[in-house]
Amino acid sequence: YFDTENSNYKLQYIVNKNSFSTTDVVIGPLFYDKALWVSKHIDAPVVAPLFSKKQANNTNKNLIKSSPDTELYEEKLVSYLEEKYTNQNIVVITDEKEESKSKLWRIVAKIKAFDSIQNVSVVKPESGLIDSEKFIEKLDSMGNNWVVNISDEIVTTSAAINNLKSPVERMNVQLFTLMKGRNFENIDNQILGKLNLVYPTTDYLNLEDKKVVYFYDSFKRKNAAYPSKYSIRGFDVVYDALVRIASSDNFDDGLKAGFSTRVVSIFDFEKKLFGSFVNKGLVLVKYNSDLTTVILE
Repeated sequence: YFDTENSNYKLQYIVNKNSFSTTDVVIGPLFYDKALWVSKHIDAPVVAPLFSKKQANNTNKNLIKSSPDTELYEEKLVSYLEEKYTNQNIVVITDEKEESKSKLWRIVAKIKAFDSIQNVSVVKPESGLIDSEKFIEKLDSMGNNWVVNISDEIVTTSAAINNLKSPVERMNVQLFTLMKGRNFENIDNQILGKLNLVYPTTDYLNLEDKKVVYFYDSFKRKNAAYPSKYSIRGFDVVYDALVRIASSDNFDDGLKAGFSTRVVSIFDFEKKLFGSFVNKGLVLVKYNSDLTTVILE
């Protein structure tokens, strides 16, 4: 264990003063850019424990991405939409960020490739606000509506869902989102249940699972508090790495061993050609109206 103190100088000092020649695996540092830096300065495999928006464009042959790239979330959700599509009216919610333009173009192009697609509308805020009337006009009052949120902005996501509170009471509306992150933290689960929210995730917490209950109880006995999402993530990443080392001749072979589920995390590693191992372990989760959640696939 090394404490980098989130310092570039301390991190460089640790790498320079220690040999990692016999190390099976290094987990961390916590932040992706620093894990990437370590992977370029030692030969041992380095696991990046947390997701970063930078990870798709920044990698190294011995860096293991424990979180799926954003495009894998897109593929998972769009594949499901294509499989279930039966002439629904599709409305895509985006935001004003420059990087969202290519994502919007890519996703709309994939949706328009569905067989017998009728219409794909786009709702984009102007000066941070979504025009309610224009939004409602894009919904089909007599048909089935799929609203697909591709924005990770808190304001855009909240505005879109607030605009759906009234329509969902009198129309058939279902909400889909690429990622359920911080942009959903302050949104009432009641409305998400009414909208039957569907989203891809690599972390699924099932409090009825005996192993999850055991972990929570054990953690509380030792620490006098329940674990945070980062505590659980840390446990899952380390435990998964140890199991893969223990069950194989080396860590690379262990990564190729297949699908695994830990307390909340899902791991299914794939070796990219001329690149690193990437976790492609994702499932689709759906909210029901009674606020229970189910895994669709």
